[in-house]
Amino acid sequence: MPVQISSLQNPRIKQTVKLNNRRQRDQQKRTLVEGIREVQQALSAELTPYEAFVCPPLLTDSAAETAVSRLTELAQQGKTDLYEVTPAVFEKIAYRGASGGILLVIPYLQHTLTNLPLGQPPFLV
Repeated sequence: MPVQISSLQNPRIKQTVKLNNRRQRDQQKRTLVEGIREVQQALSAELTPYEAFVCPPLLTDSAAETAVSRLTELAQQGKTDLYEVTPAVFEKIAYRGASGGILLVIPYLQHTLTNLPLGQPPFLV
C-alpha cells in the first residue's frame, strides 16, 4: 500500500525537488525518471527505483497502470518506497509538463569506456 503525501513541505518531497539540480544529483548519486515511456524503459531495464511517486488523477493510460502495478510489486517486496501524491505535490516534484503521473528516483547511472561492451574488433569513435 503506497504512503500518502499531500504536504508540499514533506521532507521527502523537498529532497526530491533538490534532484532537479545537477549538483544535487551528482552528490546524491540519484536521478529522476519522469514520463510513462521513460518509466517503462527503466522498469524494463530492471532498474529498481529508490522511490516512486504516483499521482492517480494524472495516470493517463493502461501503460501507466501497468507501470504502477510493477511498482506496487517492488514496494511489496521491500525494494522500492511507493508514494501516492496529490496533483499539487506532483506538480512541485515534476520537471516537465505532461509526465503521465509517475516519477521515479533511481540510482545514478555512470557509464565509462571501461564498462562498455566491445565487439570484435572494437569500434570506438
